Amino acid sequence: IRCWNPIAPLYKLTLFSFLNSGIVPWLSHLYNGAIGFQHLIINIFMILLVNATLTPISWTMSPTFFIKEIKIWLIERKDDPDSEHGKTQRELNELYELPSMDISAKYSYIFKTLLISNFYISIFPFGPLFSFFGFLFGYYLEKYNFCNRYKRPEMLNDEICKLYLNYFITVLLVNSAGDYIFKFNIYNTNVWG
Repeated sequence: IRCWNPIAPLYKLTLFSFLNSGIVPWLSHLYNGAIGFQHLIINIFMILLVNATLTPISWTMSPTFFIKEIKIWLIERKDDPDSEHGKTQRELNELYELPSMDISAKYSYIFKTLLISNFYISIFPFGPLFSFFGFLFGYYLEKYNFCNRYKRPEMLNDEICKLYLNYFITVLLVNSAGDYIFKFNIYNTNVWG
């Protein structure tokens, strides 16, 4: 009997987010039949810029977190907050509980960013630089979130890390596929790709 692997959805999340953010722009470029890669480079520039800035900011500036903070403020500003809140203990526990870290989404974000920047490295060599600064920015925002916003994480095992280390060869495969696709007519032979 085959057991369900809890790590498999994590790799699927990474794969499908890469397909959505990395492959769909290239397919739309092929569909439009554009000559040259100017529009594709602009699209990838915007995708990597948004990925490097807005995604980590969305981890910190979560609207649900702010809505919970406003609800807590409304309860605590009453004269007698212990008796006038009108909520059950379970509702109060859910309201005051901090959000979880969602470590699987963070790993997926990192791996997806590596895949996109390596796929388009031959036509947009600044992609890894954008990704690096996005990782630094995300690291410091996550450090802030870990200290101030997240509840204590559950015991993390090494399965997630091992999964991405075992599949890191995928990054090199995607890099070679991007070289083959975008440098097709540049050299006489495509042995390297």
